Amino acid sequence: MGPFIGLVLAVLVFQIGSGGAFLSAIEITNIATIAAALAIIGAGVTMLIIAGEFDLSVGTTFAIVPVAWGILIVNQGFDPQLAFGIAMGLGVIVGLVNACLTIVFRIPSFIVTLGTFYALEGLAIVMTGGFEIVLPDLPITRALGANVAGTPVTMETVWALGIIAILWFVLERTQFGNWVFAAGSGRGVARAMGVPDRRVKFLLFGLCSVLAGFAGCCVASRLLTVGSTFGTDYNLLAIVATVVGGTSLFGGRGTMVGTLIGAILVSSIQPGLLELGAGGTWYKAVVGVVLVIAVLFNIRFEMFRARRVGMRT
Repeated sequence: MGPFIGLVLAVLVFQIGSGGAFLSAIEITNIATIAAALAIIGAGVTMLIIAGEFDLSVGTTFAIVPVAWGILIVNQGFDPQLAFGIAMGLGVIVGLVNACLTIVFRIPSFIVTLGTFYALEGLAIVMTGGFEIVLPDLPITRALGANVAGTPVTMETVWALGIIAILWFVLERTQFGNWVFAAGSGRGVARAMGVPDRRVKFLLFGLCSVLAGFAGCCVASRLLTVGSTFGTDYNLLAIVATVVGGTSLFGGRGTMVGTLIGAILVSSIQPGLLELGAGGTWYKAVVGVVLVIAVLFNIRFEMFRARRVGMRT
């Protein structure tokens, strides 16, 4: 309820401050489209953070996968579907490299994925030569990013809702979901419960990178262009959406519905500020404040929950 109340309050402020212009059909469609990419990335980030790990490289994975896809189609003449599969395979490789360095070599995931972030950013610049790649209008790009027939809703939004629904079911209704929560509660606890925490984290690192790459392909398909600076801020914005949605930075707690709400809230800030006349230059400052408030709330909640558990025992 916390993220939902925050979203309602933000919408009320923006709606009243803009004289009722904020909740126009065009603005809602724009917010939903922006939130869709954040929700797809945030879904993977949520699973990983619940399991006690981070991935700061999702922003550059978001760029490198569609860049590879575009190069294979435009420069190499590959079949678009085959090229898409190869590009998504690159996303899998990025996730497995992050997992291997974190789990096998025991390097903190924060450091590993920060390094991956810079490595992929440089690789994207080398691959594109600093130029944008224009994608052709193809059936697969329409399936990923075009508008649903007769509506202003993009396929990107449909994919986001589908992915959130599937991962909600996995997280809340399956044994694997229980393993994810157990993995984030501590290695000793997970092992005592018979949870294969290493295998779970390997899968989640791969899932996180694949979803980031898929989101990048959806956005590239909608814009029909992609470049090395594509999705520069998405790594931090996805984490902000996840944390604002109630996922604990300490692991062991989080929901898909909360992440979806967090993505909508983060995506509402920039258009809301523009409607208020504050200008987009305030966007990152406000996002930073929202993140700090969300983290403080999470810390206070964890302390309160710890005291309640202590009182019961």
